[in-house]
Amino acid sequence: TQLTYNSSDSPEEAASDPLSAAFARFGETLNELNGFHEIMLKQMVTSLVDPMSEFVRKDIKEVKDMKKVYYKIGNDLDNSLSKYSAVHRGKPDEIELVTNILTATGTCFNHTALDYAFNVNKLQSRKRFDLLEKVLGYMYSSFAHYHQSYDTLKDVEPYMMDLGVKLGDVREQFEGERKQMEARHSIVQKMYDDKAGEAQGGLVFIAAPADNCGYLFKRSSGRMRQWKRRYFFVRGGQLLYQVRGKEEPPTLAADLRLCTVKLALSPADCDHRRFCFEVISPIRSYMLQAESEPMLTRWVSTLQAAIGEALDAMKNGVDLAPLDQTEVNLKGGMMALKTMLPSIAKSRPGGLSAEAMERLRKVPGNAACVDCGTTAPTWACINLGVLVCIQCSGIHRSLGVHVSKVRSLTLDKWEPELYEFLRAAGNDVVNQTFEGAAEAVAEFPKPTSASDRAERELFIRAKYIEKQFVVGESGATPPELERRLVSAIRGDAPIAEIIRLVALGSSPNGAASADDWSAALSDEEGLASSSATAAAAAAAAAAGGCADGEIGERRRSASIGGEAEDDLPLRRPALHVAILKRRDTVCELLMQQPGLHFDAVDARGNAPLHVAAATDHLPMVCRLLRAGCAWDCKNALGQDACGLALDGAHADVVTVLRLFALNKAESSNSSPFIDESLSFGSALKDMVDANKLKSSRDALNE
Repeated sequence: TQLTYNSSDSPEEAASDPLSAAFARFGETLNELNGFHEIMLKQMVTSLVDPMSEFVRKDIKEVKDMKKVYYKIGNDLDNSLSKYSAVHRGKPDEIELVTNILTATGTCFNHTALDYAFNVNKLQSRKRFDLLEKVLGYMYSSFAHYHQSYDTLKDVEPYMMDLGVKLGDVREQFEGERKQMEARHSIVQKMYDDKAGEAQGGLVFIAAPADNCGYLFKRSSGRMRQWKRRYFFVRGGQLLYQVRGKEEPPTLAADLRLCTVKLALSPADCDHRRFCFEVISPIRSYMLQAESEPMLTRWVSTLQAAIGEALDAMKNGVDLAPLDQTEVNLKGGMMALKTMLPSIAKSRPGGLSAEAMERLRKVPGNAACVDCGTTAPTWACINLGVLVCIQCSGIHRSLGVHVSKVRSLTLDKWEPELYEFLRAAGNDVVNQTFEGAAEAVAEFPKPTSASDRAERELFIRAKYIEKQFVVGESGATPPELERRLVSAIRGDAPIAEIIRLVALGSSPNGAASADDWSAALSDEEGLASSSATAAAAAAAAAAGGCADGEIGERRRSASIGGEAEDDLPLRRPALHVAILKRRDTVCELLMQQPGLHFDAVDARGNAPLHVAAATDHLPMVCRLLRAGCAWDCKNALGQDACGLALDGAHADVVTVLRLFALNKAESSNSSPFIDESLSFGSALKDMVDANKLKSSRDALNE
């Protein structure tokens, strides 16, 4: 039987392998022997060590203590004899006293000496048989241990002899194979020499490497632009490389689901080298060089096939089984990500900068607390858009997040869009609504900076929960208020009016009527750009063939809901209209309101993310993704946000959505390549913030 062993074998295969079976048999035998040895050690402790320790600790100690008593009474007897001998013969009373003391001391000494002698003799007698008895018990334990070990090894002896014979046969077989390999090596070497002479200095390939691995020259990204030979391979949808001769894990070069491959057509791009191609990803690009034209063709086709396989696997939810975290070096792809996007390499410090804080307090009313008037407030209620002092912030926090969401200006991190909303609102604007009823405010004791907590809490609850100071509108039903909210957003009403309608009870999930939505839609030209796509043309052609303009109009109407013919009633939530109108501060106000459904859909099944993607509103797409909107939900026509962005040829939005989908897929699969602080979704979010919200970002990060 041939003895082979492969560490990658499954447990079932290992069980049938003679080498694994031998190790298993010997392991069981050694475990049994070790168990016998442990039993012997326990018996030795029980039968020998513990009794001897008890003998020394108790019996010998008692004799030593009695010895001390014996010598002490002996000293007392000597003192009594000395006094008896030294007494004056002319003092009969003193002689009688000393005599009585001597008699008592002598009697006590005799008893103590007798007890001490008895215990010493008893200890000597026990030592003769007790110790020997314990040693004899230990010898019996040793006898049982070695006897059991002998029986166990005796049972294994036939197997050991048989295994030795088989090992001899395997060694003879190995010697024969070794001679065959030496002969084959000589033949291959001769073939190589012959082909090298025929090639006249060209490259010679005895055997082509596997389709998913091999050596390539990689151009470094430094100033020297050196070309170094590295071993590249594809595994788990990732392109990795390794340095030959170094005991370190492979380096992640690129995630193939984000890459494209193209030939280096311009000589200047590849330093005038031959057989070059480029792997391009959003993080960085790799210029690679093959060793021949056939290898160049093979590598390009291999990578293109791997990219298609990775994308299909992600679409179908198949796990590509990426490498373990201990088996990969992230310095390649992840360090490039840090280089290109430094805003994610360093965590933003908590709190606003001094300049940003100063600009925020210059907003009318923000120099003092919105409720008590304390100067220089350092806290904010982000769903109300106001600044409060630390005393009032504690009361706002106790109201619950469904009433007030409190955040620190100096400790917490601030998103640029939230900062802009605070600047757009302000204490004076909000108080126009929540303290609009001047007569009611005059009758109610408004707190000051010297007020205690009870006075502040009474006023704040009346102001924000009971809304006693808000000027209401008689006869305004919730649907009417919701219609007014959507109309105000569409009509570019000031933020104060939006805040007033929300305070009156207009739900942020309120929907517009058909007329309101049609008017809002006609104002937004971005939707028309999402009509001319190949998918729309194919759908229209399948329906019977229409003109290009008619195809685009029908596609726009069907996906987003335009003014084309349709029997469905059009209902659009307020957030949809705010996104269409590019009113980002209003969007932030609505998104901060409790009870907002981020994935609320209209009659077409379009969520806010669909609208933002179709209208090329990149910052809002990122904001909705950070808010937790479902990125893969589909509308009534089965289109997701990425599909709508593709229809409109909105490349940036498509890139963000695809990278976010990839990040979600990697997170669900516990991929070691995507760290939470360096995720693709976070990278794209910061990149969009840097480009689209630059002024706000500068205010926050200075």
